This record gives sequence, structure tokens and C-alpha cells, in this order.
Amino acid sequence: MDEAAGLAARIRAEFPALAFDEAVLGDEGDDHRILILDDAWVFRFPRRREGEDRPALFRAELALLARLADVSPIPVPRYEFVSAGRDFGGYRKIAGEPMRPALFAALAPQARTSILDEIAGFLRLLHATPPTAIARAGGEIAREWTGAAFRDRWIAERRAEVARFVDAPLLERMDRIYERLAAQGSPPREVLTHGDLSDDHMLVSPGRDGLAGIIDFGDACLGDPAYDLTFFLSYGEAAARRLADRYDPGGDDPGLLARARLSHARFRIEQLRQARAFPHDTAKLLVDLPALLDRILTQPY
Repeated sequence: MDEAAGLAARIRAEFPALAFDEAVLGDEGDDHRILILDDAWVFRFPRRREGEDRPALFRAELALLARLADVSPIPVPRYEFVSAGRDFGGYRKIAGEPMRPALFAALAPQARTSILDEIAGFLRLLHATPPTAIARAGGEIAREWTGAAFRDRWIAERRAEVARFVDAPLLERMDRIYERLAAQGSPPREVLTHGDLSDDHMLVSPGRDGLAGIIDFGDACLGDPAYDLTFFLSYGEAAARRLADRYDPGGDDPGLLARARLSHARFRIEQLRQARAFPHDTAKLLVDLPALLDRILTQPY
């Protein structure tokens, strides 16, 4: 029995009243296996890995989504099927396209600004949600990695891998980014963040006039609100600035965008490291990274 058939068998055993004909594995991530039924239902199965209790995080995700479902200005997954052990579940597929940078750039200007304003409202709501919404059974709340933790992992696990295919000046810039991350200390405040608000988790509506939904809250954690602005630098400085201005119209967090830029630099370095496993353009990343890192390194903390 192949993997898709095995997962489908688990669904049929748990939910015998759910009829479906086709079961197809979705895009594989590090944290979940995805099975799509009749292009109508999305079932997620948390992976079990040493040192990480993904099923516990999944249960916390379910609790958060139940809280957001009726108040979020942007649709989020509504799990209609949850296993008795609360270790896998399914929701109706949200029809939409991942908001890749090329798609965002192709949208009408009014649609782009409307989407950014929608996301700003969503983030204000999410970040105002009590972190206890993602507390596990024992009361533990997942936390975002600190800058020092990212720096230490870079040195211990990832620097040598990247050093094999970048030149010394670029590697030195990367080192400085991680040192800057470690030096910036704690953010002014911590909030409940999505934790992985990237293009594949923001779905543009079929009419391309707004967002159809935001998905995959499996990395929701307590952390810096700037972390949820990280990916928006991929859409350009103007897009990220508009989002930051709409999210924080009073300018109460003047360092918000600077911290997001630093997080974006780390994200780009990670993309380069993962280029062989994921569909990133390695050559373009290598061309773009030096100027990107220089711009960020010349900004104040």
C-alpha cells in the first residue's frame, strides 16, 4: 500500500460517512503530510519527529482556528473532521492561488493595496489574540526562536553547507546578518504570530481581487510581530511599508519594519540553503543577495 492509500484508509476508518473517490498527496512539507480528497477536502497529518511534538502543536492549531473562524476578516481553515485522537483532521479546500511574488506583481494596483490592507487587519486581530489560545495541555506555549538561537544554529549546522557554494565576501555578509540578529535582543512586545506567513499560505481569490484565505497555522507561536511581516519584503519595499503602516498606523513600533527586513534577510539565506530541495532560483538568489544584505546591514538596529 502506497502512502496516499494508507492515509486514505485511516480517513475511511475514522470517518466512514465521508465518501470520496480520489485521494492525492499534496505538497509535502517538513511538518505535515497532506492528502487532498476529490479536490474538495484537505487532510493534514502531523509528522512525528524526535524532539518535537507535532501532534500537540496540531491540537493547539485546531484551538486557535476555532477561535479565529468566526471573527477573522480573511477566511481560515474550518476543520469539519478531526480524529478522535486529535492527531489529524480535514477541512474544506479553500479555492485560491498561492500569492507568489510574480502573481502579486501581476495584480491590479487596487487589488494589491486591498490585499495588503486585508492582511493588516487580520494581523491586528491575530496579534491581539491571547497566546493562551495555542497553549498545550500542560500549559506550554510555543515560542519563536531568538536571534541568538538562529545565529547558533547557523554556526553549528548550516554555515559549512552554504560555504560550499558561495564566495567569501557573501559568506561574511551572512555571518554579519546572524550576528545582527543575535544582537538585536528582545522585541518591544511579543504577540501570537502566524509564524509562517509566506506566499504559499496566502491564497488569492479566483477573481484576483482579494484573498481567498490564509492557511497553515501549525507554526503559530509567541514572538515578535515583525516576524509576520518577513515575507512581504519579497513583494517589494513599497508593499512591506504599506502593510507596516496599515498594521501600525500610530507608529507605536518604529522598529517594526527594520526587524522585518532583518528577518527577511535570514529567510533569503534559508532559501539559498534549501534551493536544491525547493523550487527557488539559486542563480537569481546569488545575484540578489549581496545587495539585499548590504542594504540591511547599513540600516541602524
